[in-house]
Amino acid sequence: MAEAIEALLDRLREDPRCCREGLFEAVFHPLYVAFLDLVVAATGRERGAAETRILTGALLGECLVFHRDQPIVPRSLGWDDYPPDGIAAITRTVTAGILDALDLPTGARDKD
Repeated sequence: MAEAIEALLDRLREDPRCCREGLFEAVFHPLYVAFLDLVVAATGRERGAAETRILTGALLGECLVFHRDQPIVPRSLGWDDYPPDGIAAITRTVTAGILDALDLPTGARDKD
C-alpha cells in the first residue's frame, strides 16, 4: 500500500492534474460526505443548499489545515512539530469551534 501511495504522490508532483479526479473520488469526496452528513444532522439545514455545502467545506478545511500545512502551523505556534499537549490543545480548540459553528453545546458552554 505504501508503494502505491508513494507512486500516486510522485505522479501528483509531476502533474497535479493527473490524479485530481481519482484522488477526489477516493479520498476527499467520502470525507466531505461524512462532514456533510454531520452538518445536516446537527443543524437540520437543507443538504443541497449552498450555505450548507459552504459550511461543510469550511469545517472540513479547518480540520485538514493541520495536516496539509503541517510545516507551517506548528511553526506559527512556536513548535518544531505537534507535541502531545499541542495536539490536545488543537483538538479541544477545533472541536469547540466546530460545535460552535454548528450551534451545538460545547463543554465550555455546558459549564456556564
